[in-house]
Amino acid sequence: MNSDRLEKLLDAYFDQALTPVERQELEYELLASAPARDLFWKRARFHALLRRHGREAAGRRLVAGADAAEAAASRSLAATTPPGPFPRRTPAWLRLNQTDWLWGATAALVMLAVLSLLLPGTATGWLVALALSVGVAAAFARRQWAVGRAADTGNPVEGEPVTRPAIAELVNAVGVEWEQPHAPLPGTALSAGLLRFAKGLVELQFFRGARVVIQGPAEFELVSDMEARCRRGRLRAAVPLPAQGFRLLTPSLQLVDLGTEFALDVETDGRAEVHVFTGEVEMTDAAAATAPRKLLEGQATRVLVNGRTADIPVDRAGFVTLEEVHRKADGLMRERHAAWRAAMRELAADPALLVHFDFEQLPSVYHLLPNRAAGAPAETHGTIIGCQLAGGRWPDKTALDFKQFGDRVRFALPRSLENATLLAWLRIDGLDHRWNALLMSGSAQVGEPQWQFEQPGQLKFGKRSVPGWGLGHLEDYTTARLFHREQMGLWVQVALVHDLARGTVSHFLNGEAVAEQPLASRQPIQFGDMELGNWTPQIGQPMEPIRNFNGRLDEFAIWGRALTADEIQHLYQLGKVL
Repeated sequence: MNSDRLEKLLDAYFDQALTPVERQELEYELLASAPARDLFWKRARFHALLRRHGREAAGRRLVAGADAAEAAASRSLAATTPPGPFPRRTPAWLRLNQTDWLWGATAALVMLAVLSLLLPGTATGWLVALALSVGVAAAFARRQWAVGRAADTGNPVEGEPVTRPAIAELVNAVGVEWEQPHAPLPGTALSAGLLRFAKGLVELQFFRGARVVIQGPAEFELVSDMEARCRRGRLRAAVPLPAQGFRLLTPSLQLVDLGTEFALDVETDGRAEVHVFTGEVEMTDAAAATAPRKLLEGQATRVLVNGRTADIPVDRAGFVTLEEVHRKADGLMRERHAAWRAAMRELAADPALLVHFDFEQLPSVYHLLPNRAAGAPAETHGTIIGCQLAGGRWPDKTALDFKQFGDRVRFALPRSLENATLLAWLRIDGLDHRWNALLMSGSAQVGEPQWQFEQPGQLKFGKRSVPGWGLGHLEDYTTARLFHREQMGLWVQVALVHDLARGTVSHFLNGEAVAEQPLASRQPIQFGDMELGNWTPQIGQPMEPIRNFNGRLDEFAIWGRALTADEIQHLYQLGKVL
């Protein structure tokens, strides 16, 4: 084959525009010619470099762009959806608003008029059906344009509610016992709302710069990036110049920071203490129309229930500092890492554990990823291709960072399993593709597994029921949307249980079951040549071949049995960051 022809075929391949005949022609050439394969990989690397620019931001933008539509559809279905243990996915047609349907109706009427002129004598029913089809397509196209434009410009989607913006980040949560149903994880971006916890230390950083350390028991409400309300609890705040004017409210006081570090102790009956360590604080009685009082560096006051105040000595040592929180968090994370290591040594003795990659103590030439399961055959050890070493869940934990087009880990598990559990600890940095690989097989054989993330944030497991590529060749088990922009960059545990004995597939996120679906067949999972974080189809050219994962991975395991929900929750408690 001449070079011009090869270049043309490669261009078509990376544009996903190969015809079946051209695809077969390129496959034969790549199998037969080493120079052709070299050129293919050079082009692949160049293609990856072009894609890399803005990858993480693009992935987050795509996730963010779907948030408004998801929120609106959930509310519109709330009154009519029967209760159940797991959320349902929203039909796409329910996301169309009045303007979309108006566009569709206009397009349908125009098409009907045009067809009546061009095709006189044609049956009216056929004309109407075709015009209505065009109208529905126009409505969907208009909605997709609106969502895409909103994602590109940052403006809200027309007809959809505006989601609440994040105003602060939960930096640390040390020994916290939450008193609310959904406990945020360290690293979570927080919107306006109330935080309640019985004990522990919480560190927040507001997006205008103010840092607050809160000691439980506490009730602390985030109002905006420049305002918060403390109903009870002890806190210390450091406010840099960009956040000067930060307001902190209590049941009896309003404090305006003038560029300072201060502390506050609020009791449930409304009594409070204010201590100024540096700078100035402006204090106003919340109930009485009195002039503000300025507290200067080294001053402190106690406010009684009746509103009277009394000056007291400033207590610098009585409130936890940012440095103390960081030392406590670092020490606790190291303790958790050590405890996890000890538990993993016991876990390795489980005869049902077939693969366990802990990403710990990698060889200096780290292309080898050891399988820590007891008696693991040589072929089950992983080979690292590309990837970079990076930090994991804890300060001294190692992870692999998947970013480039070719990054992956390859290993073999020549086993057929009726019951199996897959588990991973990972951090998603972006969902760049329609499908984003976690664990994949590319043999196109019956029973092969495909475990991946789907835009805009579902977890998807597929098991091939018909050999070869094509629609309907996979049994698909997909969750509702689990990953929103708030979860990008956070360490999470995902797990999947394939239980042929019970006839179910179950998905788990952070130790909790999020979906359970009946198996469509009695076909076991057929493992073989496997890849983590990428996909290499071994025959032909399927749809969406580029599925490389964008994020980090610091633990992966496969068991040859169905773990119980309690076992998965136990593994989550062992492995969570704090």
